[in-house]
Amino acid sequence: MRLFRILNQLPRTSHFHAAVHNDDERVSTLIGRDGDEKEGARPPRPPLETWTQEAELLALIADLLAHQRADFAQVHSKHHRWRAPKPTPRPETACERAQRRSEHQRHRDIVASMLST
Repeated sequence: MRLFRILNQLPRTSHFHAAVHNDDERVSTLIGRDGDEKEGARPPRPPLETWTQEAELLALIADLLAHQRADFAQVHSKHHRWRAPKPTPRPETACERAQRRSEHQRHRDIVASMLST
């Protein structure tokens, strides 16, 4: 029990924290789903081990500047269309991957039920 308390006090940038949050098997066991989905052509995301508080703050600043730029472009355009900028890539955890797999499976189930009728 004492070991768990010590491990939980490690910083978010520790390798232990990254390993726990990137363990697909652990998350599959927790939510009861298989991790057999193939990764699509997704843009690369930074690893959790190297993601620091400074990197998070810089990503937040980049996102805010992108929104300011989009607002400025919308005000000064002829059509006044606002297009939301893409957020800066952040690390992806095993929970997020499991949620994405679940959403894909739900979509496949809906498509299969629509095609079978």
